[in-house]
Amino acid sequence: MPEPNYNESRSDFIDRCMSDEEAQTDFPKNNQRLAFCSSVWENKKSKNEKIESKETYNDYPKAATNNARRAKDWLEKNDNPNNCLTAVGFKRMNQLANREPLSRDVVSRMAQFKRHQENKDVPYDEGCGGIAWDAWGGDAGVNWAIRTMDKLKKMKKDYNYRNLNNTMSIKDVDTKSRTVAGYFSAFNNVDSDGDLIKPGAFTKSINERGPGSSSNRQIAHLAHHDMRRPIGVIQVLKEDNKGLYFESKIGTHTDGEDALKMYESGIIKEHSIGFQYIESKTNWIDLEEEKNLEYTAEGEGFLNKYNGYNEIGEVKLWEGSYVTFGANSSTPSFGVVKSALDHKKYIDEVNERMTLIRKEISNGTYSDRGFKSLLQELAYIQEQYNSLLNIEPEVSTQDKKADNLKLFLLTTLTK
Repeated sequence: MPEPNYNESRSDFIDRCMSDEEAQTDFPKNNQRLAFCSSVWENKKSKNEKIESKETYNDYPKAATNNARRAKDWLEKNDNPNNCLTAVGFKRMNQLANREPLSRDVVSRMAQFKRHQENKDVPYDEGCGGIAWDAWGGDAGVNWAIRTMDKLKKMKKDYNYRNLNNTMSIKDVDTKSRTVAGYFSAFNNVDSDGDLIKPGAFTKSINERGPGSSSNRQIAHLAHHDMRRPIGVIQVLKEDNKGLYFESKIGTHTDGEDALKMYESGIIKEHSIGFQYIESKTNWIDLEEEKNLEYTAEGEGFLNKYNGYNEIGEVKLWEGSYVTFGANSSTPSFGVVKSALDHKKYIDEVNERMTLIRKEISNGTYSDRGFKSLLQELAYIQEQYNSLLNIEPEVSTQDKKADNLKLFLLTTLTK
């Protein structure tokens, strides 16, 4: 049986273990073999953690170094009148000021230092809050540490999810041939996790595990990322200038029948991919003001908070799934309501969705599982509708008159 090698990443070991002949013989089912391989890795976790602890990071922003140097210069010039910083604080300040490589433990401590941000605006000559904050890298350093720790957590996960929820998700549904065509993912669009997938990111996975490959673990078309619920067989999987395009033959089993009906009725309008990050192919890109980026509403929030995004050059693609509204944690919410027009738009969308689901519940011929799924979604959407009623659009006084005028004209002309 395979064992993790020195300095071997989790993803590389899992790949090697999954394709091992002895493991395939003893564990012929993919989910069993994945559980076994994960268990072998976890048993070696303490050894691997010691190896990982030797990793260092020196890609923190220059702004973090400048913040630490500013605090250090002030303390030296003024002889630290308020006796600021602990021994650890002085050490961190010197590390950043000298651009020394930082251990993973230090990066984690920097991320945790965010809890002290409420004191960051205290002037240097009035207390220690501002000095301590800058000594630990300030906004630039702490945010970098948070991003770095988030990235490390992502890299350790075998599965991550990314949703595609727009008009390009479904391209065609042919009930006679039981064929569905659309997109599992889009390129060059920043999502709520700050990820932007570049063209070419799926090429290797398609070549190794796509339709027509010899792999016994081909990329699957699932319901809700559930490996126990394949809905059909992917016949075409390729990249084009928009994203990851697919064509699938939907099966005649229960989940397949439910899926085809939901595709036909418009219940399914969103896809998601299950994938694994590759650390060497995931890079942080500082946001340039002149650069034109596409992003979701949640992605815009990430860009505003961190002033950058993760550029994904390659992933290990496991599957593409249909997901109904609110199916997983990455499903967009209506928390970002910037205007009265946004508010009306979201309410109209929710009402339209509720009407469609009620119609399918009343007139549909789904399985018990299919009806249960629709009822669960209806309950979720009703909850979203109630939350929308309590949201006040975030608009400036300057924009209110123009926004109200547009809303008045829109309402009047559509009567």
